Parts: sequence; structure tokens; C-alpha cells
Amino acid sequence: MGVPVADAERRSSFLSDLERARAKGEPFDSFVRRRRSMSEAVIGFGIYYRGYKTKDGALTVGCLSPATRERMRAALGIDDPLEGSSAKSVPGEAIAAIEAMFEERTTDEWMAVFDTHGVPASPVWFVEELLENPQVLANDYVVDLEHDLTGPQRMAAPPWQMSDSPPAAQGASPPLGRDTRKWLTGLGYSEAEIESMAKSGAIRLGFDG
Repeated sequence: MGVPVADAERRSSFLSDLERARAKGEPFDSFVRRRRSMSEAVIGFGIYYRGYKTKDGALTVGCLSPATRERMRAALGIDDPLEGSSAKSVPGEAIAAIEAMFEERTTDEWMAVFDTHGVPASPVWFVEELLENPQVLANDYVVDLEHDLTGPQRMAAPPWQMSDSPPAAQGASPPLGRDTRKWLTGLGYSEAEIESMAKSGAIRLGFDG
């Protein structure tokens, strides 16, 4: 996606750099290494759309609009680090100071501050934690299913919701061969044809429950 208010300058700069590199015949791997060497944090809104370490973990902020960036500055009690900068890049010492500020409080403490100021932010969760995450559960993003062979399992539910035709998990994935006969019969194959295919090894019928 593109968000001109936040990424127009950065994207334009990248595309110009890419065009020059291709015109010069710069090897692709050389271009990639050079791009990686550029710090994400010093490109314009980078301080507003990234992760930060806290006293006891980490969180992410996603302030792409001028209004949300202003609210983040208010929450942190800082001035705009880009103000007066013709290069549109944040000085390294300013970045270091902001990073150090985040490490002075816990994730929960920062989230309380950001929630008060309306700053888009979230704690960083490990994948293993998501099955019990309160927000994930509140949004019904997890579904409990029963597999024929392995028993109970929990997995991601359809992430979108619809009023007239809400999607829902139809069940766990079937073991190999469980539904072969049903589907082939539905396609018009006779029992004799199905048995012949099974005998030749072309299909598998049933499963070891």
C-alpha cells in the first residue's frame, strides 16, 4: 500500500535510487546490501512506525498520520525531531534518546500512556502467546477443532467477519483417504470403478483411526 502523507518522500527516494542503480548496471545483490545498510530509523517517519524495547519487553507504534504522530510526541513529551531538518532525517542522538526513554518504563506502563493519548500501539507478542491473547479471543480469531487422528487442536479462525454469511471453520483437515469415496461417488464414479482405482493404488480409501 501507499500512504502519501507518510511515505511519499521515502518511496520516491527509493525508486529514484533503484532507477539509477539499474541504469548504472549495479548488481542486484550489491544494491540490496547497500539498501540494508541504510538505517530504517533515520528515514522520516521511522521513529513513529517501528518497534521499541521497553523495560520488560517490547512494543510497536504505528503512527502514519500527522495527527497520530502529534499524539505520540505529546505522550512522550518531546518536540518534533524533524523540525528544522531540511534532510528530513532524524539525528542519531535524538533516536538514541527516544529509545532510552522507552526502556525506562514497562510495556504495560507505556501502553497505559499511549491509550490515554490515543496512540496506535501494541505490545509485542510471541506466536506461542497468541492462542491465549485476550484481544485474539475477544475477536474470535481462534477456533477449537477435533481432528480424527490427533484429537483436540486450536487454530486460526477466518480473520474476517460478515453479517449475512459469516465464515466458519468446517472442521479439522481430514486424514488421507477419509472422504475419497464420498467425493468420487458425488462425481459419478461407480463403486466398482472406485474399488478398481483403490486396488491399482491410484487412490486411497479410508484411514487408520
